[in-house]
Amino acid sequence: MRNKILMFVVFVFLSGLFTSCIQSSGIYSKLEFVHIEADRITYYDLESLENKSDLIIIGEIVDDPQTESELTYSDDFNKEILTGMNSYSTVKVKKVFAGDIREGDEIRLGHRCGVYEDQFVTFSEMTPMLKGDSWIFFLMDPLDNSESCYYCTGDSDGRYPLKNASYCRTGLTEYEDLGVYRRDSFKDNIYNEILDKYDL
Repeated sequence: MRNKILMFVVFVFLSGLFTSCIQSSGIYSKLEFVHIEADRITYYDLESLENKSDLIIIGEIVDDPQTESELTYSDDFNKEILTGMNSYSTVKVKKVFAGDIREGDEIRLGHRCGVYEDQFVTFSEMTPMLKGDSWIFFLMDPLDNSESCYYCTGDSDGRYPLKNASYCRTGLTEYEDLGVYRRDSFKDNIYNEILDKYDL
């Protein structure tokens, strides 16, 4: 009887997780995907990434991203055009490796992407932050932090998958388990150093 109850509890938990993934990621399949190349600082080893990061944590994304669009009026087009975009998610801290923060705290995380009209627009090499996913994050607090949030250090250089974790699907890339759109955006050497150093 206890085994049946345990199996039922596990089934309910996994069903809830799967439903969360569907709700978080299902919207992307209905949108036009627009990937805009943007300049960013790139890191080539773990030490330099750590030195530039204010926080190093394992965190779980606990809500769906909220998008804020930046529009600027264009005389050429006689209308407002999209010139920037950010999405904001809440991350619950599961484990702290570096930084002034405690397990159980929640932080606001910014990501340069979002939904605009019938498009998903991204200025980032990282896939969207989806509710229920957990990653190891290397985060920086911008010098002019009027947004009161953190960003991943070096964009995709600052977020890596946990061992044996499965991730929600958007259908935007075949490299969703790595969290990037293009394979060459994932730093294998840094990830191997992370696996050697940190308990994931």
